[in-house]
Amino acid sequence: MPNSTKDGLGCMSRLRRHWGWVVTFASYLIYFITIGVIYCFGIITVAVQNDLNSSVAATGWIPSIASGLSLISVAIVDSLVRRFSHRLVSIIGVVLCFIACLVTSFMPSVFPMYFTFGLAYGTGAGICTFSGMLLVVEHFPSEHRSRATSLAVAGTTTGMLVLNPVVYGLLSALGWRSTLRILGAVVLGLGITMSAFLTPVSKMQKKGHVSDDAIHENSISPLKKTENEGKITAPNTLRPSRQTGRYEVYKFPEWWILLLATISSQMSISIFFFYWAKLVLSLGFKESTAAVAMTIMAASELAGKLTIAVIADHLPFPKLYLHYVPIVVGVCIMLSIKHITTLPLIFVISSITGFFVASPLNTLPYVITSEVFPNRGSVPMTSMVVAVGLGLTLGAVYGYSLDFTGSFSGALNGCIAAYAFSAVLLLSVVLYQKYLAEERYVMWNTVRHRHGVKQACKDNDLAEL
Repeated sequence: MPNSTKDGLGCMSRLRRHWGWVVTFASYLIYFITIGVIYCFGIITVAVQNDLNSSVAATGWIPSIASGLSLISVAIVDSLVRRFSHRLVSIIGVVLCFIACLVTSFMPSVFPMYFTFGLAYGTGAGICTFSGMLLVVEHFPSEHRSRATSLAVAGTTTGMLVLNPVVYGLLSALGWRSTLRILGAVVLGLGITMSAFLTPVSKMQKKGHVSDDAIHENSISPLKKTENEGKITAPNTLRPSRQTGRYEVYKFPEWWILLLATISSQMSISIFFFYWAKLVLSLGFKESTAAVAMTIMAASELAGKLTIAVIADHLPFPKLYLHYVPIVVGVCIMLSIKHITTLPLIFVISSITGFFVASPLNTLPYVITSEVFPNRGSVPMTSMVVAVGLGLTLGAVYGYSLDFTGSFSGALNGCIAAYAFSAVLLLSVVLYQKYLAEERYVMWNTVRHRHGVKQACKDNDLAEL
């Protein structure tokens, strides 16, 4: 057999053994183009507002609804992929996004866009992105989940980083209607191509190409040592037992407190995604400055997500506590925005916002549920995603601050209050479990288990040597 043929077969064999990372990269690109369009819509709304003579709040609802529904719609994705397939569901979502962009480009007023873009595009984006995310979780059920999900979700930030300057250039040259048509075509081409790589673990097993990553993680989760042997056993607890109950989480008061804390914090972060460009303009800067500021924020947010992907599984404390970093930094930013008068300051604030506020608030809700409420299937994660969507949608109310008062002062004060409220609620979750539901206070056990698994793997490797 020629060497080139052997090399090709060897490469394909390695890809199949690590297919989970192929799925992660495909999901990353689906997030990149579909959610990236939503996150760069803040620049498009400025053009729409000027062209159709609409208010800030009216146009702000368009991306807010789309962003919210891209998360709320995940509630139906699990049922869809069980009935059909991850690949088919993702393709349907991509096609819906394309149709939404095309139809919206012909709209004569803002109100229909709530349905053509907000409803249709948001639903389509949620369907195609979460079908990929479910596969990522399936391929990485334990140790590498934080890293894989963080890398996949980082596609949203990369999309914001790359598409913001591209969209600004297209708007300047062609206008917002042609820009939407071009974006729709790119979504269709890239989205369908990446959806083709969404293959579940079950099909890989039938073909004899099961991922080494899935095998490795299933073999070490959870950590359990017998009394007579120092070897790790491999009981299957990837699904919640009947005693645990996957829907029982809805009976826990601290679960609803955590959801409310998430909604509150996500309302505050929405101002950076959908009103940041308008806020920069309200401070007296040019549109080009607003575009650069959003690009800088996207770049720093991407760096923050990659940092979280690297360190999240190595933290010596529960990831819930990491939530206080964006809350404290977010409050400081809200207090300082009113005093920004120079270009360097606006760029520095954009950078700090992306790294310390946007990246953790965009990533942590998807990973903390497995520590606070472990072994309860996909229900906690799905509910948490819906809560994030509700928060981003309700964040559109901050646009009324500029419409009614001529400034964002009211919105900034509202964000500070929301951050403070979220901090109190997060503390309440910990205190409730620790003192009123001790049997559920296992977040520290999850941390110790994670580090114990790694140490046990190291010990096994040394023993084999």
